[in-house]
Amino acid sequence: MTTALNRKTYDVMVIGGGPSGLFTSFLLSKNGIKTVLIEKDSEIGKDVVCSGVISKEAFTRYKLPETAIVGSLKDAELYSPGGIKSPFLTPKRLL
Repeated sequence: MTTALNRKTYDVMVIGGGPSGLFTSFLLSKNGIKTVLIEKDSEIGKDVVCSGVISKEAFTRYKLPETAIVGSLKDAELYSPGGIKSPFLTPKRLL
Protein backbone atom coordinates (compact mmCIF):
# COMPACT_ATOMS: atom_id res chain seq x y z
CA MET A 1 0.00 0.00 0.00
CA THR A 2 1.40 3.39 -1.00
CA THR A 3 0.55 6.37 1.19
CA ALA A 4 0.89 10.10 0.53
CA LEU A 5 3.93 10.08 2.83
CA ASN A 6 5.71 7.57 0.56
CA ARG A 7 5.22 9.71 -2.57
CA LYS A 8 6.39 13.08 -1.26
CA THR A 9 9.68 14.58 -0.21
CA TYR A 10 9.87 16.72 2.93
CA ASP A 11 12.57 18.94 4.36
CA VAL A 12 11.68 18.09 7.96
CA MET A 13 9.81 15.31 9.71
CA VAL A 14 8.41 16.19 13.15
CA ILE A 15 7.59 13.21 15.35
CA GLY A 16 4.78 13.73 17.85
CA GLY A 17 1.63 15.82 17.70
CA GLY A 18 1.84 17.26 21.21
CA PRO A 19 2.04 21.00 21.86
CA SER A 20 5.73 21.25 20.96
CA GLY A 21 5.45 19.13 17.81
CA LEU A 22 2.39 21.01 16.58
CA PHE A 23 3.94 24.42 17.18
CA THR A 24 7.25 23.40 15.60
CA SER A 25 5.44 22.06 12.54
CA PHE A 26 3.40 25.25 12.30
CA LEU A 27 6.47 27.52 12.43
CA LEU A 28 8.44 25.44 9.93
CA SER A 29 5.63 25.23 7.38
CA LYS A 30 4.74 28.92 7.85
CA ASN A 31 8.32 29.73 6.83
CA GLY A 32 8.14 27.69 3.63
CA ILE A 33 9.82 24.52 4.86
CA LYS A 34 8.13 21.34 3.60
CA THR A 35 7.13 19.66 6.84
CA VAL A 36 5.33 16.45 7.75
CA LEU A 37 4.03 15.72 11.24
CA ILE A 38 3.91 12.07 12.32
CA GLU A 39 1.62 11.13 15.23
CA LYS A 40 1.09 7.57 16.48
CA ASP A 41 -2.47 8.19 17.66
CA SER A 42 -5.38 8.43 15.26
CA GLU A 43 -6.39 11.88 16.52
CA ILE A 44 -4.08 14.83 17.19
CA GLY A 45 -4.71 16.79 20.39
CA LYS A 46 -6.68 14.14 22.24
CA ASP A 47 -5.31 12.86 25.56
CA VAL A 48 -2.15 14.94 25.17
CA VAL A 49 0.58 14.23 27.68
CA CYS A 50 3.29 16.86 27.55
CA SER A 51 6.36 16.09 29.60
CA GLY A 52 8.11 19.22 28.39
CA VAL A 53 7.92 22.75 29.68
CA ILE A 54 5.63 25.16 27.88
CA SER A 55 4.60 28.68 28.79
CA LYS A 56 1.25 29.96 30.00
CA GLU A 57 0.98 31.67 26.60
CA ALA A 58 0.66 28.26 24.93
CA PHE A 59 -2.45 27.50 26.98
CA THR A 60 -4.22 30.71 26.02
CA ARG A 61 -2.98 30.85 22.44
CA TYR A 62 -4.01 27.28 21.60
CA LYS A 63 -6.92 26.93 24.05
CA LEU A 64 -5.27 24.02 25.86
CA PRO A 65 -7.17 22.61 28.85
CA GLU A 66 -5.72 23.52 32.25
CA THR A 67 -6.27 19.90 33.27
CA ALA A 68 -3.20 19.10 31.15
CA ILE A 69 -0.96 20.88 33.70
CA VAL A 70 0.74 18.29 35.87
CA GLY A 71 3.13 20.63 37.68
CA SER A 72 4.71 24.04 37.44
CA LEU A 73 8.30 25.22 37.46
CA LYS A 74 9.34 26.97 40.67
CA ASP A 75 13.07 27.35 40.11
CA ALA A 76 15.92 25.87 38.11
CA GLU A 77 19.64 26.16 37.53
CA LEU A 78 20.68 26.86 33.95
CA TYR A 79 24.15 25.85 32.74
CA SER A 80 25.87 27.37 29.71
CA PRO A 81 28.08 25.26 27.44
CA GLY A 82 31.04 27.01 29.13
CA GLY A 83 29.93 25.76 32.55
CA ILE A 84 28.54 29.06 33.89
CA LYS A 85 25.64 28.44 36.28
CA SER A 86 22.71 30.87 36.43
CA PRO A 87 19.73 30.46 38.75
CA PHE A 88 16.22 30.90 37.36
CA LEU A 89 13.45 31.94 39.71
CA THR A 90 9.82 32.39 38.74
CA PRO A 91 8.31 35.79 39.56
CA LYS A 92 6.53 34.28 42.60
CA ARG A 93 9.85 33.02 43.99
CA LEU A 94 11.52 36.43 43.54
CA LEU A 95 9.20 38.10 46.08
